Amino acid sequence: MAKNLDTQNTLIFRACDLSDSQAWESLYQQYREFVLYCLHQLNVNPQDIEDLSQSIFLKLTHKLVQYNREKGRFRNWFRTLIKNEYLNYLRKNDRRSNREQQSHDLSELASQNRESEIDKTIQKEWEDYVYKVAIQRLQKSLRGKAIEVFKLTMKGVSVEEIARQQGIKTSSVYTLRQRAQEVVTLEIADIKQNYGF
Repeated sequence: MAKNLDTQNTLIFRACDLSDSQAWESLYQQYREFVLYCLHQLNVNPQDIEDLSQSIFLKLTHKLVQYNREKGRFRNWFRTLIKNEYLNYLRKNDRRSNREQQSHDLSELASQNRESEIDKTIQKEWEDYVYKVAIQRLQKSLRGKAIEVFKLTMKGVSVEEIARQQGIKTSSVYTLRQRAQEVVTLEIADIKQNYGF
């Protein structure tokens, strides 16, 4: 696990050199889907999501050299960058529209409470994203009934009903579900380590 963290820190350090296009592309690919997912969950206009995402990554190219891992985790630093770009997006949209309600909403948004809500939203979306990626990895590492049992469990189907549908004993359902949960837990830890979150 420590090797993965060193690899992530090395990637961030390498990406500071804009001439290292391979490092930058790796960093971009690693975080792009998360940023898009997060912006969608923050209710950014679908027509603006790609542009705002590009704005975030453009800001990242300029600000990455300022990141100091001794002052904090990359997750917190990157979350602040996303939040600030999101607030800039809202301000820009507010200037475009002179409606009183949006102006009131922006004033309210600028408060510390609202910024804290944005932080919480980004954090929640990160956790959801990590879980989604872990499930995708799970589907690659588990086969047959194990993945079906896990999917049915996630849908809230009872152990007895899963056993009936899959033609297996309830004890097998418990075993397969436990195995899948262990794999998901390991995948989540690996993702968090690799992404610096």
